[in-house]
Amino acid sequence: MQRPQVEHVVDTDLDILLTQARFVSQHSELADRYDIVQITGEFADAVRGELDYLAEGACCERLAQMFVDDDTVAFPKVYWEFTTTRVLTLERLEGIPFNRTAQLDEAGMDRPELAKRGIFCYLEQIFVHGFYHADPHPGNLFAMEDGRVGFTDFGRCGTISEVGRDQLADLFVAIIDDDVALAVDTLFAAAGSPGDIDLSELEREVSRLITKYTNKSLNQVRMGDLINEVLDLVRDHHLMMSSELAMLLTTLAVLEGLGRLLDPDFDFVSVTAPFARKITNARMSPQAISKSFTHAARRVVRIATELPDSLTRFLRRAGQGEFRMAVHPVGFDPIIKRFEEATNRLAFALVVAAFVVGLSFFLANEPTPQWFTWVARFFWAGALFVGSWFFISILASRYNKR
Repeated sequence: MQRPQVEHVVDTDLDILLTQARFVSQHSELADRYDIVQITGEFADAVRGELDYLAEGACCERLAQMFVDDDTVAFPKVYWEFTTTRVLTLERLEGIPFNRTAQLDEAGMDRPELAKRGIFCYLEQIFVHGFYHADPHPGNLFAMEDGRVGFTDFGRCGTISEVGRDQLADLFVAIIDDDVALAVDTLFAAAGSPGDIDLSELEREVSRLITKYTNKSLNQVRMGDLINEVLDLVRDHHLMMSSELAMLLTTLAVLEGLGRLLDPDFDFVSVTAPFARKITNARMSPQAISKSFTHAARRVVRIATELPDSLTRFLRRAGQGEFRMAVHPVGFDPIIKRFEEATNRLAFALVVAAFVVGLSFFLANEPTPQWFTWVARFFWAGALFVGSWFFISILASRYNKR
């Protein structure tokens, strides 16, 4: 059951977070390049989604249906007649949480087997079904008395498209097989390829990363370290990784920590590699190739069918003068910004100077009431103060640039 007014508190916090993200994006080129506003918006949507217990119940039921015939894992039943958007009623599963390793040992549980069952279930969710439990910390999984691994807390679930699964599998296989070209191509496909990227530098960094793991056996490779290095590579070269793939990589890193918590000798990469190879090998099967050619042929036929009409509309609009070309110069923003600042300062200085001269002339040559004289003197002093501040700000700006 949700706490009272929690939705209002969350909305307030998220609004503050989004406001700050917009401010940072407007004042930081790096933040704008990584589209921090969109990332924050996706985060806000995910948090708000966790407040909808009907959606959480649907995620739980979907996962339970995926593993209905698997006797190594357990998912609670959802009692829909007692469930609302603010109340979630699930079947109670008895067990020992994975983070209580001492209790697991006292109960005589086989920790390596529990790690294997839990991780295998996660890898099947990701690579087979494309829908997975995205919060795999040790408190959300527990060992049941009959040896099954129980799952709980389904507020965060992720989806991964078939394309995303292929990219993840290609990246793992490229690193394991020492294939630099495939790794670079996969990073381009998964994280975008801006025009100003230094391709040769990226290839050198990928080669360095792969060489680091080439001479190691799989049980010596730490998945968390590997994922962190890949994400650092993406950040350093200003690539844009999709949110679904970034969340999946983070989940895999947490999964490795979970496996090693139960079994310090757990070889996560050796377990993951067969799933990745299965995905890549399946794409080369005759059925998959035939399906790809069929889809490609269907798109080609559609484009060829629509091309004459599209070309006719284009030529007609061009002939009527409706065709326009937009040119966006790159690299001139700092110059334009400095020009605008200089223009504003000049205009401001002229206004202040005219104000001071006019008041001085008026006070010196015209008989005026006593009250107006004091008012004029007050504004004259204010203009003098503003002019002095303006002069000091120019000196300070030059000092800061130096």
